[in-house]
Amino acid sequence: LLLLRFAPAPPGQRYSGQELALMVRGVPRVLLDGGRGGGKTGIACARFCLGLGIGPAWVGMVLRRRFKELSIDVLPKIRAFVARHYGPESSNPARFYESTSDYFFEWRTGERLLLRHAFDERGYWDFHGSEVPFQFFDEAASWIEPLKLADMMRSLMRSPDPRVNAIKIQMLATNPHGPGAAQLKAHFVRDVNKRMELFEPDPHVPGDTLRARIHLPLSENRVLLDAQPDYAETTIAP
Repeated sequence: LLLLRFAPAPPGQRYSGQELALMVRGVPRVLLDGGRGGGKTGIACARFCLGLGIGPAWVGMVLRRRFKELSIDVLPKIRAFVARHYGPESSNPARFYESTSDYFFEWRTGERLLLRHAFDERGYWDFHGSEVPFQFFDEAASWIEPLKLADMMRSLMRSPDPRVNAIKIQMLATNPHGPGAAQLKAHFVRDVNKRMELFEPDPHVPGDTLRARIHLPLSENRVLLDAQPDYAETTIAP
């Protein structure tokens, strides 16, 4: 069923997890799972950038529980991604705005990627009424009940622009550890040996939605492995 939402791979080939994460359409919630170093944040950035050219209606948000997690962990990864693909010499460069009130990337064509934090589901009220059609929950297992916040944030995934509604998506990234790992596993995982899984909404669960899980192994993150070939051997990654 999941394959029906992708173009078929060339004969004798199969899509990588990264390719699947960029290609999936019509699935409003996708979990990117895997251990450390799989490139989940970079793939989420690339997925957001599929909307470049739409203009100010295309707004994304990267969420973590605490501000220091954004500034220490997430921001350097996104800065590196933007520098590689949307630096000053590119046709559509991005600029980072940082102040007490602003913490976001903005492209020349008007799209914005916001960096925000919410300790738990009560943080939703800081965003209530906004239009945020792209959402990425980084390290989703760090929330005690990640799906409670994610379900509330789905109400922000709206836009009067049909181009936005065609590609809006909520992505969550996780590794096997953290207080919310069990909840995410129950929601997204049936067979850990599969590279991808798709689940139709349960009609008996109010608000349940079509969702997918896509596995991103370390071996696919060529940016990291080309820069640090011995990453797996020399880095202890919990």
